[in-house]
Amino acid sequence: MSQEELARQVGVHRNSVKKWERGATPGLEIVAKLAAALGIPISRLVPHAGRPDSPELQAARDLVKKLAPAIAGIQQALRAVTDGEED
Repeated sequence: MSQEELARQVGVHRNSVKKWERGATPGLEIVAKLAAALGIPISRLVPHAGRPDSPELQAARDLVKKLAPAIAGIQQALRAVTDGEED
């Protein structure tokens, strides 16, 4: 598969693929798209992903903790709107 074809399948510019080949790290969303495009499990691209001590998993946990109050507020607002529509 060419760089251009992979870039098209993943939805990025070909230069991004070149950067990854030189050691740059794509974001987790892109890693999932790369794995799908290449027909391989994500663990082949990020071998330590999914381990309880992996940096990616810890970063995801931290993000969830940070966003939890905002998500709860949005859910509450949606319930209020929905409850108001039922009256």
